[in-house]
Amino acid sequence: MKDVKEILNKVEKGELKSKEAADILLSLSCENRRIKYAKKIKIRVHSKGENRRINLPPIPIWLVEKLALTAIIFSRYFNKNGNSHRRNIEERLHNKPEDKEINGLRNGKIKIDTEDLKKLFSILRYTPPCKLVEVNDDDNFVEIFMV
Repeated sequence: MKDVKEILNKVEKGELKSKEAADILLSLSCENRRIKYAKKIKIRVHSKGENRRINLPPIPIWLVEKLALTAIIFSRYFNKNGNSHRRNIEERLHNKPEDKEINGLRNGKIKIDTEDLKKLFSILRYTPPCKLVEVNDDDNFVEIFMV
C-alpha cells in the first residue's frame, strides 16, 4: 500500500479505518518535491431540468473561514437574545418530534464550536487540489472543489 490513492480508496470502501490510514500516510517516505496545496474553494451547480449552469468564482479558504466564524458569532448573539423568528422555528420543530436530527439541534445536543471549525479549516489549508463533495440527483448536480 504505497499509493496514497489506494489507501484513500480503502478508507472510502470501509476496508481501512481513518486513523489507520493516517498512520500509514504519515509513515510513507516523501520524495523531495514540493506539494501544492489548495488555496480556494470552487462550487459548480448544474440544473439538468432547466439546463442552467452556475460556476461560482473560486473563493479563498481564509475568506470562507472568516465568513463561517462570523456566522457562528451572529447566530450565538441572536440565540441568546431569542428573537421571535427563532421561537417560531422552535415551535415548528417541537410539533415534529419524528425528525430527530433537527430536534437534536433544537435541544442543543449538536453544537458547532468555533474551535472545531478552526481545526477543520486548518486541515483544509493543507489539502491538495481535489473534489470535496459531489451531489447528484435526477435533476441537479453540485460539485465542490479545492483548487
